[in-house]
Amino acid sequence: MGVAKRFAIYCFYDLKGVVGEYVYYYLEALKKVTDYIYVVSNCKIRENDLLRLEQIVDRVDFRTNYGYDAYAYKYALDRCQNELASYDELILSNNSFYGPVYSLDAVFTKMSPHSSESEVITDNLLCSNKDSKYDFWGITIHPRIEAKINEKQHYSYVNEHVQSYFIVFQKNVFSSELFLGFFKNLPKIESFLDAVVLFELELTRVLSENGSFKYGAYVDYTLFPKCNYVIPYAYELYKNEKSPFVKRKVFYEEYHEFIAIGRGNQGCRLLDDLTRNQIYPVDYIWADMLRTQPMSVLRQNMHLNLILSENESSASVKQTGMTKVALIVYIYYKDLVATCLSYAKNLANIADIYVVCSSDETMDAVRKQCSGSIFRSINFIKKVNKGRDVSSYLIDARFVFDKYEYVCYFHDKKSPQLSNKYIVDDFFYHCIDSILPSEIFAVNVIQQFEENPRLGMLVPPPLNWGPFYCSEYNLNHDNKRLMLELIQTLNLNVPFDEFPVAPYGDFFWVRSKAIKPLFNKNWVYEDLPDEPLPVDGTILHAIERILPFCAQSAGYYVSWLNSHKTEIIYENNCYYYVRMFNESMFKIFPMCDLVVMRKILNSMVNNSSKSKKEDNLNNVLLNHADIVHKYKILRNKLFKYTLINRLTLNLIPKFYRRENEIRKEISKFVI
Repeated sequence: MGVAKRFAIYCFYDLKGVVGEYVYYYLEALKKVTDYIYVVSNCKIRENDLLRLEQIVDRVDFRTNYGYDAYAYKYALDRCQNELASYDELILSNNSFYGPVYSLDAVFTKMSPHSSESEVITDNLLCSNKDSKYDFWGITIHPRIEAKINEKQHYSYVNEHVQSYFIVFQKNVFSSELFLGFFKNLPKIESFLDAVVLFELELTRVLSENGSFKYGAYVDYTLFPKCNYVIPYAYELYKNEKSPFVKRKVFYEEYHEFIAIGRGNQGCRLLDDLTRNQIYPVDYIWADMLRTQPMSVLRQNMHLNLILSENESSASVKQTGMTKVALIVYIYYKDLVATCLSYAKNLANIADIYVVCSSDETMDAVRKQCSGSIFRSINFIKKVNKGRDVSSYLIDARFVFDKYEYVCYFHDKKSPQLSNKYIVDDFFYHCIDSILPSEIFAVNVIQQFEENPRLGMLVPPPLNWGPFYCSEYNLNHDNKRLMLELIQTLNLNVPFDEFPVAPYGDFFWVRSKAIKPLFNKNWVYEDLPDEPLPVDGTILHAIERILPFCAQSAGYYVSWLNSHKTEIIYENNCYYYVRMFNESMFKIFPMCDLVVMRKILNSMVNNSSKSKKEDNLNNVLLNHADIVHKYKILRNKLFKYTLINRLTLNLIPKFYRRENEIRKEISKFVI
């Protein structure tokens, strides 16, 4: 037989109508193995993007996003039935993945019914096409699992099904009344979960029920645990099973979905391997993720945490000195001049130094201590005593970002609102020792910028002790309002982030190009508030938190930065808090699953008005002892029947049924 003639329907959606480079890359690859590509866009597409898209594909239609990809496919099938008659295979796919990272030719060679060497997984068995021909197939099959997605689900469990992000149908399927009737009679799909249960699950069930059509997959799903392994085992799928596609969700899925199963390192392992092997342009992934996802999610899922040595380096000061590096240091307090200059000296041979002061007395003290200085270059800037440290880089030393590739910024720290000066000292040393503990550390920072062109900003991790511990989790209402205003004013094209990866305390390293959007506004002192200032909620606090948004809008990522010195303390603090809270939580909740505990806690206050939340919480706590007692009884019963079934190899139906019944009862405790 000859090569199959293929027709592809591609569903596209983007909130801003932007067609990313990853889309063009996929469509160019798809074009090599298909004869016709029909794009159905569930959104308007920018004019320039549309012109480029039309150079690759054969047809582009637009519709609303009602019904998600299911109704996009229905829309296309209604309009191309006559054309489909001359094709052998139909491909349905969407823009929920990156790739191909491996040749699609290899995929179709293996899976094609025209190849005597092809293999397929069908009916839970790996079969050869010499013996059994499949009728439709995908890259992956989702196994049957005991779960209820929503009330519209056909079964009380998730049935085994071909995952619909890429699925291929033979002509006997897509020309059948069963297939056509399925799409013709699609029920209302009003949410993403509706699309899963009414389209994805049902498509496989309807087409395969009673042996109508056989289905298969490129990847042997029996090698993986029974779950939606495409996300938590993305690296293994790519590396070991040669899956051609990587789901975009790998880089922004809720983090607990990863660490409930593994170490949570799937995204960074994938990026590292793809970068090292150069089999896919990783920059396309960065461009898409930086445009569409909050930076805090990317920092978490991609493990954007740099821990650099302050004692060892593979680079040299001489090499680093060839780049344009500057330090801006703002010193307000005369008694902190010596401390600030002792850290500034770590850049004496690497950077040009700009010292900014707002009083003659402090400036004189700086000049005196810098007489006969070891600094390669030191410059002094007098500023107006307004806008605190922020105005020093926002207005007076703003020109520095135009002259240098990389800039380090820090300032002195006293925080008069805090009565305990030692807490303030801890704040200062946490920040400064995270960004500039030594000259060698600074060399390592510059090397990271040089080697990672998408790295835009490095900031100390949030403070995790004393009065600062909860600050990251309570975004001040006024800060949020002002940040949203700044996003508009500065024309930042990024999603809002409730947990900004910000340089709390205003200590940071930055690639100058990454901070450029901050200066889309010509800042003047009249834009800044007068003293005395409140502790929080001013434009100065909002600017501090908007910096990572600027970097992201410019196409760069932000990473936490730690030295080995500060990381030892930081990691120990984090572990202590986790252990302390877990110790208390496990006394209240008799399950060893933090995800389940979080869901139950959220259920105490969710879906309640603010005035009712306290009463709702009290009611839940009053009944909690009874809930815990019932849960413990069920867990003990589950252990008993699970053990019995393992010992009897699941051969006694009544015990097997009882185990499943108990599991269903337990699932009701998770709201």
